[in-house]
Amino acid sequence: MQVQNLQRIESGDYYIMTDEIELNTARQNTNGYLIEKEPFYVQSKNEVAIFEAAYDARLPVMLKGPTGCGKTRYVEYMAYRLKRPLITVACHEDLFASDLIGRYLLKSNETVWVDGPLTNAVRIGAICYLDEIVEARKDTTVVIHPLTDNRRTLSIDKKSEIIHAHKGFMMVISYNPGYQSVFCAWNMDATDGRRCTRTCSVWNDQCTNVLDRSCLGEHHPAAHAPTL
Repeated sequence: MQVQNLQRIESGDYYIMTDEIELNTARQNTNGYLIEKEPFYVQSKNEVAIFEAAYDARLPVMLKGPTGCGKTRYVEYMAYRLKRPLITVACHEDLFASDLIGRYLLKSNETVWVDGPLTNAVRIGAICYLDEIVEARKDTTVVIHPLTDNRRTLSIDKKSEIIHAHKGFMMVISYNPGYQSVFCAWNMDATDGRRCTRTCSVWNDQCTNVLDRSCLGEHHPAAHAPTL
């Protein structure tokens, strides 16, 4: 038998009944996504400073590198270092936009809305890591676009709702250049400076990181770090 108790919602002055084994909905389950133990990670160059600079500037980050080079571990380490929740989504060809945003589901005798991982990250200010983004369907990249520029918004058409991202929210995407020959709109030619209008690019080749600092601005301290 589950014991029910009264818990005060942190953002309000009223009480609700909740199961003892469930988190309060007002807390958005942030503790479930926090990394409590520091992941083992050895910094090779100044990739930590670049990531922190991108986070401070509210810029998304794109990681490029072959399988096993440490992209996921790098993101986990930075989430721990920044003390931000981390929500990871492994993208695949059957991943729809609704899988990221959320959908209506039947529960008992009613239909309830359930947030997807991306919506949850936007609400609670988590780092949303979309692994192997090139494997996802095109409609998913359309949803991501407004979150990668100055708007930082997520549109939920089914609810006619526009969510402004929490100040702690950060988008991180990764892909293996060996899997796909054509990437989405973010992957422009290296000589085209426009690619940094959406992301800071991190190239990781066999654990040797080459970071693109042109998007940080000449006045940012990390932009003048020693050349890799």
